[in-house]
Amino acid sequence: MADWHHLLTWLFLGTRTLGYYLWFHFFLQNKLAFYERTLQLLRNQNILFTKVFQSLTNSSSLPIDPELRSALSRYTTNVSYTEDEIDHTAIDDVEKNYDVRIDRRVVNSGMIALVFHGTTSSGIPIILKLKRRDIDSQIRKGCESTRYMYDVAAYWYPRNIFVRVLRPFIENIDDIIDQCDFDREIQNMLEATQDYAELSFIQIPAVHNHSSENQENQENQRKTNYILMDRIEGTHTMRPEKTETERLHYLYQFCLFNSFGMLSNAIQHTDLHSGNILFTETGLGVIDFGMALRVSDTTHDIILSIADIVRDGSRVPDMDYIETFKHLFVPVLTREEITDPVEFRNVCEAVMLPLTENVVIDELHLQDRLEHLSTVLNREIHMNREFYKMLLSMTMMGCVRSTMGPDYQDADRVHEIETRAINAAFMMIM
Repeated sequence: MADWHHLLTWLFLGTRTLGYYLWFHFFLQNKLAFYERTLQLLRNQNILFTKVFQSLTNSSSLPIDPELRSALSRYTTNVSYTEDEIDHTAIDDVEKNYDVRIDRRVVNSGMIALVFHGTTSSGIPIILKLKRRDIDSQIRKGCESTRYMYDVAAYWYPRNIFVRVLRPFIENIDDIIDQCDFDREIQNMLEATQDYAELSFIQIPAVHNHSSENQENQENQRKTNYILMDRIEGTHTMRPEKTETERLHYLYQFCLFNSFGMLSNAIQHTDLHSGNILFTETGLGVIDFGMALRVSDTTHDIILSIADIVRDGSRVPDMDYIETFKHLFVPVLTREEITDPVEFRNVCEAVMLPLTENVVIDELHLQDRLEHLSTVLNREIHMNREFYKMLLSMTMMGCVRSTMGPDYQDADRVHEIETRAINAAFMMIM
């Protein structure tokens, strides 16, 4: 019965989308309006499409119509909401329990939560991040529906470029459910504040929710539905009056934050699109740690080895590729099953190439490499989930675009800054 429900839902969406296309194409001749209307339809039916849109936006090698990419990019900062999704009772409780005043106007809206400004009794600016009403149920239903549609599409069109891009998203769809766990996010923020204390230019909001309250919620099996925290004053895009030198300095700070976190095995954000970065007067504010993770010692050792090679490209010819990379894949590879070491090396170099040269990496690039390696080994393999997320996090273009502007073309300069940040991070952890 559930499968039939999902099938009817997707048939309805397909029919509506076709109707939009015919209307906008033949009568209005407005392609951008068609994209915007269709994306809104999909998002209203299944809120999980917000993450799908963000994933497609960050897939820079995907051949997407510029107008479609423009429409998709609007979902990286704000997601539409209705008044019914605002839990005013919860806001009343926050004001009473913490002696604060909350402005009921939504200032930002993500897939999981709505954001409100407020002040403490002493006038300190604060932020209330409040779950959308009934969002946990919406996310669960959305995951079921999206999995169903992906399975159908992958069965009939396994080589379709959009199916291939969305495959890692589906494989890691449980991460979306984890974003609803605000107790976990609060703990992530507390750990991040300690881990990145050495980087004075990084601001992570201080949390006002008491740890004792979160512990009580866990003991009573109640989930925290809000995070009350300090407000970071900043903007999600660089102010236009900033010079190129200033912009490059902000980009260096972003790269150092990312590199230091990986090399020191700090908790990793893993969702650093432009909507989760704030440019402040002194550096960067980093928000939304709902998808953060701390990698295992094995994965951290691999990251250190690869980063060291990135610093010194002359070491590449002498490295033991099988020993270095075998733990990157699931299941773990053995020397015996790698019958063509040269081809294995070629695939591993293709994975490393974007970290050592000016090559953009995204989901499609990684899928190509993994499919190639699966062919070489004659069995399907996957990349270590932790490393996969780290690799994408390290090469996300959101900060580059919002810092330098969408038309910035000096890839050599960007790569120089990335390498300098990695070297600086190495010096800090030694």
